[in-house]
Formats: sequence, structure tokens, C-alpha cells
Amino acid sequence: MKDISGNLKGIINQEVLNLVRCWKITLENGNTLCFTTSNEDFVYQNEKYNSISAYEISNLNANIDINDDSAEISNLIVNDLIKDSDILSGLYNNAKVEIFIIDKDNLDGLNYLAEKRIDNVNKMAELGTCIAHVDGGVPNMKIELPQLNEYYLGQLLYFFEIACGISGYLLGVNPFNQPGVEAYKKNMFALLEKPGYEEESKLIKNKL
Repeated sequence: MKDISGNLKGIINQEVLNLVRCWKITLENGNTLCFTTSNEDFVYQNEKYNSISAYEISNLNANIDINDDSAEISNLIVNDLIKDSDILSGLYNNAKVEIFIIDKDNLDGLNYLAEKRIDNVNKMAELGTCIAHVDGGVPNMKIELPQLNEYYLGQLLYFFEIACGISGYLLGVNPFNQPGVEAYKKNMFALLEKPGYEEESKLIKNKL
């Protein structure tokens, strides 16, 4: 039995499917043409896939020998997007053709999140991060608040302020010397024409 890709296995394992076949033609100049067996157009990965059911396959002229390659190409593919003249002129020479199957009702691949609450998604993101840290040998610290209110939130903010200051000293950085903050405050006072910032006001207004 021929193996199938992991992506296709994932699609097949879903309960509800609306499978359509897609063709993506990438020309040497980078332009693309995309088609699908779906009965309507749709956008997938920022590319518009045009429904081939909307096009008519041209009728073969009875006088043309079907064994003639040029005649076969020019008469089997004729529509508003692909013209036989373009094919015969070599426009599609060396074009890259991709053929794949997708679930039209799950174009963004996010159906597995349907009916899951944001809170659950956040908790799984947290758990996934903790597991990654453990696997990478990085310490984890989990902080739990007795209640979610202004009192404990204030304690949490103060905890991080102290942790930031101590971390700065441990790294040999002055955590209370903020040249970037001081620079923006100086500019703000100058723009607001605060007394004592007259010269700065003139200089900064000349920059605007």
C-alpha cells in the first residue's frame, strides 16, 4: 500500500470532510495560477483558487489530429486564465505544478480548536511552555494568587518590580538608571513647553 503524507492522514482522520483537489502553477516569473475542483472559488494561503467547474473545456475540432501534441494542448485547455496561445508560446515552460488535496471547510487548519474555550487554549499554552522548559533544562516558577483582586494583583506587581531590580544588580546593570525613559520625558516636557525647557523646546520643534 502506498504511504500518504502526514498532512493528508490528519485530514482523513477528521470526522467531517469536504475534500477538494487543488492545482497551483508557478511560472518562472513568479506569477501563479491556482485551480480547484470545488464548485466555488476560495482563498487558501493568500492565493485565490479558481473553480474549474466555472470553465468550459473547449471542443476538439474534428479535423485536428489528437496525436498532434500542440493541437491536444491548445484544445484541451482554453479558458479566461489559461490560453492556448500562452501555452504554445512557451509561457508555461519550466513552470512548477503542485497538486494537493485539502479540506475546504478547514482552510486555516484551526477546526481542532472549535468549541474549545480561550481559557482552555491559554492553559494548554502554559502547560506546553512548562514542558518545553523542563525538556530544555530551564527552571519553571509558577505563581498562584489566593484571589484575583486588586490587593493580590498589587502584591504581584510589587513582586515583579523587586525581582526586576534584583535581577539588574545581579547582572551588573543599574535598574534605576533609565536613559531611554529620561530621554522621552525630556522630549515630552520640551514639546509641552514646561518652564525650564525653553531651549529644548526650540531645538525639538526644529526637528519636526
